[in-house]
Amino acid sequence: MAASVVAISHDHYLNIRQHGAVESPHLQADAGLLCIAIANLLDNAVKYSPPGEIAIDIHSDAGQTELRIRDHGPGLPAGQAELIFERYRRGEHT
Repeated sequence: MAASVVAISHDHYLNIRQHGAVESPHLQADAGLLCIAIANLLDNAVKYSPPGEIAIDIHSDAGQTELRIRDHGPGLPAGQAELIFERYRRGEHT
């Protein structure tokens, strides 16, 4: 569901890879909030990266699951990473 934001982009495509367990990982999380968080990350990847691949890598090992979203955008300017969790805050590009 969260990936639909990439599906409507004409300039990007999604590549999802799962490493580790063959089965889908079992997560103890609020499904709605997790979906919103992932959708926001993918939306930012579509908005702020050049056309091309947006990759999701899922690593599962020993009861731990790690999700990485990767694009080819400029990233955050130095010193702004701690600000990304402030509501309505955007990174400033120099």
